Amino acid sequence: MGLWSLYFEPITILCGGNGLGKSTILNVIGQKLHANRLSMYNTSACFQEYVDKCHY
Repeated sequence: MGLWSLYFEPITILCGGNGLGKSTILNVIGQKLHANRLSMYNTSACFQEYVDKCHY
């Protein structure tokens, strides 16, 4: 299983326990949109692969 689509509304809430990927998905979205990031947390060997698989 996995996250295949994410549809945003005026307010979108990502909720869940520690380690489920909430921050990671936000960092992937930010990287894909070329947002200016002040820190490079949540990067790993697979991070760019996740970014490359995303589209908008």
